[in-house]
Amino acid sequence: MDDLDTSWIETAEFQDNYERELMKEIVLIFVYVDGNGLIEGAIKKVEPLDISKDRLLQLIQGGKQRLGKKYKMCELLSFHVPLVPSELKEFVVLPGSDLGLKSLSIFDDISLEPSIFIFHDVNT
Repeated sequence: MDDLDTSWIETAEFQDNYERELMKEIVLIFVYVDGNGLIEGAIKKVEPLDISKDRLLQLIQGGKQRLGKKYKMCELLSFHVPLVPSELKEFVVLPGSDLGLKSLSIFDDISLEPSIFIFHDVNT
């Protein structure tokens, strides 16, 4: 990490231009795991950001069968980095850290706080 040049984070231009923004869409990744815990496949879908619980249930129901096999949903997770620009200097992801990862309920609508646009591609 000592070789990584992060001086650009401290510039006034960065602090002024990198405000948190609402995301318009979110990438959903459905991971299919067999009875032995091995990943059999994954499907990526893009949806408008605010996902109602009804739409979420439609997506889950639609993904229960794949390649002639039935699956059940075990867990719903989100990864979202809601940092503000002033926190970027201190932001370090440590091995084993679950920063940004949280469990969600299928009984609630999904909506995420605004985030700095550089994290929009990793928010899932």
